[in-house]
Formats: sequence, C-alpha cells, structure tokens
Amino acid sequence: MPQLTSPRARTASRDPCWPVGDDGAAKRPWSKADGQATMAEMTSRVTEIIIDSHDPLTLAEWWAEVLDYQAAAPAPGGWVGISPRGTGDEHPSDEAYRAGAQVPTIVFVPVSEAKTVKNRTHLDIWSIDRTQEDEVAWLLEQGARRVDIGQGEVSWEVMADPEGNEFCVLR
Repeated sequence: MPQLTSPRARTASRDPCWPVGDDGAAKRPWSKADGQATMAEMTSRVTEIIIDSHDPLTLAEWWAEVLDYQAAAPAPGGWVGISPRGTGDEHPSDEAYRAGAQVPTIVFVPVSEAKTVKNRTHLDIWSIDRTQEDEVAWLLEQGARRVDIGQGEVSWEVMADPEGNEFCVLR
C-alpha cells in the first residue's frame, strides 16, 4: 500500500473523503510507480458550487431551508451564498482552513437566460432525520417537483427545485 510522505498526511487521514488503511494512514485511489504518494499531488479543494438563477435570493433561501444552511446577504453583483451553520471556530487560520475538510458554499448567481436542458451537474441530498418518502413529501410542500429525466426504476427520487434545477433525494 502506498504511504503518504507529506507532513500533511495526518490531516488527510482525518478527511472523510480519504479511505483509511489498517495502519491508520490515508489511502490514495491511485499510486505512483515507486509506491509513494504525496499530498503535494492534490492541493485544491472545492470551495464553491455555482448555480445559475433568475432570482438568486429566493432560490438561496429555498436551498438554505432544505439543507439547514444559512444564507448570506446578497453581494453587490446579486449573487447569494449559502453555507453550513457555524459549528466551531468561525475564523480559523489560513493553515487550519486549508488543512481541514471543506464543505463547499453554494452560490446562486443571477443569469438572464432560462434553463433549457438537463443539468450536467446536480446535488444529491440525503435526509438525516426522516425517511426518503417523508423528505420527498416535505420537498413537494416546499415547492420542489418530481421530474423524469429518463432515470427509469432507481432507488432515488429525481426532483427539481423551484427554478427547475434537478437534484436527487437518496435513500
């Protein structure tokens, strides 16, 4: 098994996106020819997910309610970000921020054109406090709708938010 050689290996082994081996070291999904992998190979993280919107504030508030996030005040350009509610140090050092696992901010940006085709990227959500059926019923009450994108018989429900952006509700 490849061993991480970077001093950041301790951080990677705590990151839920990295599988951990029997020895507690983070495992990479790929390895170098010499069997050594380093964290320096991957220094980027997703920090924002951008969603086009006709009404960014309304859509941001809708998604904030769905995900139990908080919405920021609209920026001068009209975009609105939502992020998880604070759960700790609200002003970590740059080093601590970069070393930790990140949950991306979702940013809704104003666009004038209408959505015309299926999204190439979408969000998957999983309720933490109710069944899939109960979550789907609640989302329908909030203004989501079921959509058929040709998914056939699957274990998840494909839905669309009030502006038509598809997302899936997992079991």
